[in-house]
Amino acid sequence: MTRVVISGYYGFANAGDEAMLAAIVGSLKDIIPDVSITVITGNCRMTRENHNVQAVHRLNFFAIAAAIRRCDILISGGGSLLQDVTSARSLYYYLWIMKIALFFKKPVMLYAQGIGPVRGAKARRAVRDVLQRVAVIGVRDADSKAELAAMGVTRPPIHVTADAVLSMHPVDKNIGLYILKKHGITGIRRRLGIAVRNWQDHEAIRTPLPLLLTSCRKHRTSTSSSSPCSTRPTSKPAATLPAA
Repeated sequence: MTRVVISGYYGFANAGDEAMLAAIVGSLKDIIPDVSITVITGNCRMTRENHNVQAVHRLNFFAIAAAIRRCDILISGGGSLLQDVTSARSLYYYLWIMKIALFFKKPVMLYAQGIGPVRGAKARRAVRDVLQRVAVIGVRDADSKAELAAMGVTRPPIHVTADAVLSMHPVDKNIGLYILKKHGITGIRRRLGIAVRNWQDHEAIRTPLPLLLTSCRKHRTSTSSSSPCSTRPTSKPAATLPAA
């Protein structure tokens, strides 16, 4: 049995991160049918129930160390974990997880990560020093590869792949139809759904997005709706947008 530990921003009901985790877990189970997966998460119960994996809490440091000590490989990612824009503490946290694996001589793989921005000189040196010792680096875009090169990361070879979500298994469309029907949306017309959220209090989206939806309806005879893409209680929609 192959034991894998996955580190990332999981268990916070963020749609994008949960989709990435689903994609990573699905890919691992396709390749290694008997794989045992443990996820470091902010909500163990949610992660276990939604992804059918084992889980340890992200602040239970002894449990994290024990899980990594037993594993065969640590996967870090996906998403933008190594950046210090939202928080410098989170960057050092994810580097610390990798350093535990390196201490126990476990291979570390960066999985389809988006790197940066990393602004602090000390933080950039910390990223370089840890990543120089990992086994595999996969990034989701060329800019991330260039950022690592600018930090001085020279090994291992950096592979440009794609966002992990692109490897998700196709979903049952009937589930989507059921959700739409539950909210009173029926018919066979083309439909466009857009998920929006606040990001650093940017307001620029409020004006062009309704115009875009109106244009879509005019030219493609589609109906549209919008909703926040995070289900955390503290999340707010970026705007209340009229259906086009």
